Amino acid sequence: MITVDGLVGIRSLGLSYLAGAAGGHRLVTWAHAVDLPDPWRWVAAGNLIMTVGSGIPHDPAEQADWLARLADVTVSALVVAPGPAAPPLGAPMLAMAETRMFPVLAASFDLEFVKLSRRVIENVLQAQRDGFDASQRLFQTYAAALRDEPDMAARLDIL
Repeated sequence: MITVDGLVGIRSLGLSYLAGAAGGHRLVTWAHAVDLPDPWRWVAAGNLIMTVGSGIPHDPAEQADWLARLADVTVSALVVAPGPAAPPLGAPMLAMAETRMFPVLAASFDLEFVKLSRRVIENVLQAQRDGFDASQRLFQTYAAALRDEPDMAARLDIL
């Protein structure tokens, strides 16, 4: 699985931290583009939220509350690729991100969210394949131990 830091490290995506870099270790389990005023209703823990900013409030204090509600859902990070209708991100919002160690990333409006989503999905699928492969190896080892060792202690040693 990829982390927020891992995504920022992919130069071709052009992501950078605006705030909350201390949360860069968070795992990203999925990616959603959401420009609604209440994205916390539509996302889940581990999601990377991508927005052009049209759902972000204009008032700086409301922005901080908006971010806190998003952080409460334990999404991984917020990527903002500001479009023409996006308000500037206020200092209270960025301070809230720092306090909550909630990554807020800047992206170019030219970034195609599908490219970012594809990176996340590829990493999720690879992690699932790796988990399946590990389970299969464990099962094969256990099956061989059952066949070759009558003693439970010896089987456990093999595992």
